[in-house]
Amino acid sequence: MRAFAAFSLVWFVWSYAVSPHVGDFAAALGGSLLYSGLGFVVLGYAVRAAVRPGADRVWLPLVVGLGGSVLGDATWDLVDRGLLPGGNSTPSLVDLLYLPSYVALLGTVAWLIRRYHQPGAGSLLDTFVVGVGPVAAVFPWLIHPYVDAVQSGSLAARVLSVFYPTGDILIAASLAAAALGAGRLDSLRILTIAFGAGLVADHVYLAQSAAGTYTGGGWLDWLWMVQYFLIALAVQRPLPERLPPRTARTDAVYLAGLLGCAALAPAVLVGRLIWSIDTTADNLVYAVATLLLVAAVTVRLVGLVRENQRTVAELSAAVADAELLGAELRRQATHDGVTGLPNRQNLADRIARLDQAGPRRHSLIFVDLDDFKAVNDTFGHTVGDNLLRSLAQRLRALARREDLVVRLGGDEFAVLMPDTEPEDAAQVARRILGALKVGLEVGGHQVTVAATAGVAAMTGGGADRPVTGDDRSVDDRSEDVLARADLAMYAAKRAGKDQVLVYNDQMRAQVLGEAEIAQELARALKHGLLTAAYQPIVDLETGRMRGVEALARWQHLGNDIPPDVFLPIAEQRGLIAAIDLHVLELALQQAVHWRSQAPDLRVGFNMSAATLARDDLVESVLAALERYGLPGDALVVEITEQVLVRNADRAAEQLAALRGHGVEVALDDFGTGYSSLSYLQRFPIDVMKLDRSFVAEGIVDGEATPLLRMVIELGQRLGLGVLVEGLETVEQAQAVIAAGARSGQGWLFARAVPADDLPGLLGAQLAPQDLLEDDGSPDGVRPPTPAVPAQEGAAQLSSR
Repeated sequence: MRAFAAFSLVWFVWSYAVSPHVGDFAAALGGSLLYSGLGFVVLGYAVRAAVRPGADRVWLPLVVGLGGSVLGDATWDLVDRGLLPGGNSTPSLVDLLYLPSYVALLGTVAWLIRRYHQPGAGSLLDTFVVGVGPVAAVFPWLIHPYVDAVQSGSLAARVLSVFYPTGDILIAASLAAAALGAGRLDSLRILTIAFGAGLVADHVYLAQSAAGTYTGGGWLDWLWMVQYFLIALAVQRPLPERLPPRTARTDAVYLAGLLGCAALAPAVLVGRLIWSIDTTADNLVYAVATLLLVAAVTVRLVGLVRENQRTVAELSAAVADAELLGAELRRQATHDGVTGLPNRQNLADRIARLDQAGPRRHSLIFVDLDDFKAVNDTFGHTVGDNLLRSLAQRLRALARREDLVVRLGGDEFAVLMPDTEPEDAAQVARRILGALKVGLEVGGHQVTVAATAGVAAMTGGGADRPVTGDDRSVDDRSEDVLARADLAMYAAKRAGKDQVLVYNDQMRAQVLGEAEIAQELARALKHGLLTAAYQPIVDLETGRMRGVEALARWQHLGNDIPPDVFLPIAEQRGLIAAIDLHVLELALQQAVHWRSQAPDLRVGFNMSAATLARDDLVESVLAALERYGLPGDALVVEITEQVLVRNADRAAEQLAALRGHGVEVALDDFGTGYSSLSYLQRFPIDVMKLDRSFVAEGIVDGEATPLLRMVIELGQRLGLGVLVEGLETVEQAQAVIAAGARSGQGWLFARAVPADDLPGLLGAQLAPQDLLEDDGSPDGVRPPTPAVPAQEGAAQLSSR
């Protein structure tokens, strides 16, 4: 813009201050150089912008057309100023430069329309209105300067007189339509203004030439120079990506309408050219154009009305769909996505309505499936979801019509029974548990699950409160009855699962007591007040200690809190992993001293599911070993089947990583789960610890039962160390030795003792004397060497 302003200043100074005071030849030469010079500068700028890397190829025809126009203007100017021989009559050499430029410019316009126009009858009418409206409005002013030109001179001159204004009108109107169709792009708007300026300049020039008033170097020349400058400015602007492709038929109809609208005025000129229509017909043509415009606008308005009607219909359909969607969303908000049962929110709404209905007694059954996670881990979540659907159907079948069966989430269900006493609801709950235990065929798998249930009562009525008597809102009371049923279910699980309990206030007191224990336990853990006791693991051949098992101990206010009290609470409150790692730290710290007396001694500690799931487990264990300078084989990790089933894949990965660093893995309480044998093959197990139930039930008349013998032999054939827990009598020890066991643990040898008492047991004879001969071998019951030796280096370890 600054360059063009500078040129305009130079042009002004030359035209009005310098050229009147120099000779005619010098004035003509200077004016031609300035005018044509600007044209060639703009042309060079446009060529550079169009051929640079990444430039849009749509500008190439425009540059070609601009070049023809600039060359034509320069030639015409030189001839007109007498600097070149010849004349500027029509036709002439200049026309051979102008005509191709119009064709090239129309090529760019058609390309832009093809890229950006919007198809359809509505767009066609819009183009017609845009094209016809301005032409009809300025028709009298537009047509008369051409009348004499098309009715005099040679046929070629008259045809060219029609062609030039036709080309100007087509280009300007087409660019206007393209700009509207493309969302008013800057580059297209600039081109529309540029060719509009050219149209005005050509029209005024023809009028002035016919009147003999045109003089070069005036404002009209400036208007053409503005056109050049705007074309160059448009070429440098980026164009957006191509719109989706249109069909050829739609493009043809669109372009035909556009050309027909824009060619209205040239059509009148052609009529004058061929039939010499006199000027009295101009008014008739103008009237026809106006009527066509009005008709087009009317048709378009009718189309818009119909489009509005279709829009209203579509909106009505959309509203109906939205209502259906809203209903579905409301249903989804109050129903479970897997089983289709009502959800917790639905239960809260129903409890609220019962509360408002009057002072009646209602009962809620809370049902929780036992060990449902094992189903998902064993058979997959698809089978688990199908099982939940089947169980939901059974619950519906057992409930009354007025009862509400709800899935609370996960493996928890509830049944709200209006007008029912809790004792009657407990009877229904027992029937539910019995029905759930019947095996189900799910996805080709026979699956059986058990459940535990709790029952709580509530009393409805405006001023009447639930049985707890507290003063709460309806929503709070709905949660209260659910919490009480949950407490009853939890108490039933603590009592042994697969049973039904009705809520009472002692259950709440127990929970409050557990909360206090959890709080004190967290404080004891923070201050390092938890200790460990160590139970020896004995070699049954020598009676000597092979290893120890570290067991957590807690003394609070002078009282020993049993592990079976605080460990379940720690697991529920998320403290169990910290306790496991604390016991590990204590055990390794003591192992440093013990291994100075017994270099092969191993210490074992129990690992919970929460500990096994920690992402930093392996790093934490290895760091603890490194702190105390102990090798990996100084440690044994003990896990139970219940721990493995929580996350089998993750457990296998973690245990394999520990085993890779020399840490051994013992499967604790073997025989208490339902799939123990599969774990022996699936997981990296080194030691199989037989649960004390094998000793209590597997020894009859002083001899091991065939089952006990078979299990011991199985472990040995799998290359595992076999350790028998719970040995309390010499008779039991003799029986398991005869069955082939090599390691034992139990009160027969030693109870769990504090760390300070353990050094006195190192190297001591822990087995009773009558188990051993003088030479230290078992008393007449030394078993033969097994056919398959125990895994090399396997520790014979402990139990809880």
